[in-house]
Amino acid sequence: MKQTYTYGALALSLSLVVACAKPPTAQLADAETAVSAAQMAGADQYAAQDFAVAQEALMNAQAKMEEKDYKGALTAAVDAKAKAEIAQGAVEAGREQAKTQAINLMGEVENTLKTVKESAVKLKGDVAAEVKAETTAIEAEWTKVIEENANGNFMNVNDASTEILGRLQTLSAKVEEALKKVSSKKGK
Repeated sequence: MKQTYTYGALALSLSLVVACAKPPTAQLADAETAVSAAQMAGADQYAAQDFAVAQEALMNAQAKMEEKDYKGALTAAVDAKAKAEIAQGAVEAGREQAKTQAINLMGEVENTLKTVKESAVKLKGDVAAEVKAETTAIEAEWTKVIEENANGNFMNVNDASTEILGRLQTLSAKVEEALKKVSSKKGK
């Protein structure tokens, strides 16, 4: 009986100590500010994996705060802030990598577009009109991609360039097939 009372008193003492612990509101606010700063710096685009880890750590800190696990919330908030700073620090390297990729993709798109247009000159009729309409539409979109690049939106440039390149490759195959039909008709 005395042991049960001692364990009960110990449990009550521990719960009072935990309940009386001070909430780490300042540290949580610092973590939230750091995650927000990382996002504003572009970490969500250029250091997406690191940023996701920081967001997860922040959500963990917020959850522990709601559970009144202040010690856990403090540890998680400090961790979230550190991870947000890592994400923010990785932005410049990610931006440079995206810029390099954008330059390469843009060059590939321009070369493929030029090749398709040069090959399409040999076409006639409906296929020629269809290819001309598609290249005109692609060129209009390409103007927007060039603007995005000038504005430093390299992730958008990469996404749009990849999509346009796929369309150009499909169009190039269509042009080649049409040219084969034209040359086989001439051979007969």
